[in-house]
Parts: sequence; C-alpha cells; structure tokens
Amino acid sequence: MSKPHSAKINLFIVGAQKSATTSLKHYLGEHPEIVSHPQKELSYFIDDTEYSHGVKPMMDKYFTKNGKSTEGKKLVAKCALMYTTDKGLKRLKEYNPQSKIIFIVRNPVERTYSGYLMDKDIAGHEFSAAELKKLVKSTDDWKYGMFIDSSIYVKHLKNLYNYFPKEQVKVLLYEDIKSNAAAICKEVFKWLGVSESFTPETDRKYNATLKKKSNAYSKLLRKVFVPHSVARKIFNTVVPEHYNYKVGEALHNLNKKSTGYNNMDAGAKAFLHEFYRPYNKELAELTGFDLSSWEK
Repeated sequence: MSKPHSAKINLFIVGAQKSATTSLKHYLGEHPEIVSHPQKELSYFIDDTEYSHGVKPMMDKYFTKNGKSTEGKKLVAKCALMYTTDKGLKRLKEYNPQSKIIFIVRNPVERTYSGYLMDKDIAGHEFSAAELKKLVKSTDDWKYGMFIDSSIYVKHLKNLYNYFPKEQVKVLLYEDIKSNAAAICKEVFKWLGVSESFTPETDRKYNATLKKKSNAYSKLLRKVFVPHSVARKIFNTVVPEHYNYKVGEALHNLNKKSTGYNNMDAGAKAFLHEFYRPYNKELAELTGFDLSSWEK
C-alpha cells in the first residue's frame, strides 16, 4: 500500500504568472512517471489556513484523492505567484530542501499586460501611461505587486537563490515554451530523472487570457471562490473540495469569449519598456540569456 503523505514534491513551478506555467504543468503531468495536481494552483505553501492543516491533507487534496497513485512517481506542483513570496519559498524549502524549481520568465511588458487583462474587472484603473506612472510609485498598492513588481524577474530570481542553490533552479523562457514546448519538456524530463523518450501533447494551450462576457458574473465567481469565505464553505458542502476545481473551471470557462483583447496602448507599452529595461539587462547578465527580443 502506498504512503502518499510520505511522498515529496520533486519539482515546483513557482511562476511567473501568465507565462505558460499551467500549460507546462499539464504537459509534464502527462508523463507516466510523473504525477501533477489537476487543480490550477497548489496554494498550500502560501495559504496560512491550508498550511496549518499539515502535509497529509495537502497531499490528499492535490494528489491522492484525485485518483492517481504517487507510488514510485515524481511529483510536480505549480503555484504561479510563489516566486513573489518569502513565506511560500521558506515553507517549500523547509518541506523539501532538495526540490527542483522552475521559474519561467516572459517579456515583462507582455506579462504585465496579460496579468492586468486577467484581472481587468477588479483592477480599478485604466492601463495607460499616465496610470502606470502613478502605479509604479505606489509600491504598497496590491496592483503594483500584481502587475509591476512581479515582472521584475531579476529581483525575484536573486531571492530564489537565497532559498535554493542555482543547480536546483531552472530558468525557462516563455518564448521557448511557446515555440517548442516538446523540446522544453524533454529538457525538464532529463533534469528530473525520468525517461526523455516520452512526448506529451503540447498543441493545447491552457489558461489563455480571453475576453470576459460579463464582469458582473466574473466578480460573483470571485466571491464564491475566495479561499475560506462563507460562500466557499457553502460551495464545498455541495461539491467535495478535492473535486470543486473542475466545477470552478467550468464556471469560469462559461464566461470566456473565443477572442483575445486588443493590443496594448502605445504610450503604456513605451513606458513599460523603459521601466523594465535596466532590470532586463541585469537579468540577462545573471542568466546569460539573450533578451534582445524583449525590446521589440
């Protein structure tokens, strides 16, 4: 009999948000030697209430109660904003200091805009150069953390290295995943120590940013799915917690159109390019990546 609570997460995708983290988790999870959680995010390490319940309930919720045995398998998890929180990284290290870490970086201008569009109905500001100039000075505003700071990758990568040695951290480019996800998966398989001969189905893209049909409907869903809220507790009494992610995904997908958003305002784009340029230069020096395409 397997002992799921004694298993360890071997690989954690810590971000960045809107950088193909969901897609990569799904692709890796198709491997017969790997088990990943079907939920979009594993929030255990950043959610105080969930964390207080301990490791076994976490393993049950995200892995064993979803019908897959973890016996002899590599476990892969993902939380797209984990790289921005010291608390989460510290807890992950205490849980498994040998865990491998994947950090995906994307053109920060595009990532910032995509992140904004995902939360457009609650953002409370216009995505213009004038508004962005105000926002970059409001470092205590949640919108600064979500849209601006989380794209300053070099800052967060340096902090990652404070918790995990460089040999345990693999930095990937979103653009490489987008252009050749199968090759990236094989690279990760080798790094993780599983067969490289397996090729996942990489044609499907997960969690794409699409226009919403109704902002009111979107706000209502957010209230229902706020962790530990009264509405969430009521929902959990009707739908088992380890299964309700499927219902949640279905409800969110009902509110999506089949079309994406318009291109970014030219003024906002120019401002962000200038803002992120020194950080991108430092990231290129730290990683050895050619990031010249981010200037276009």
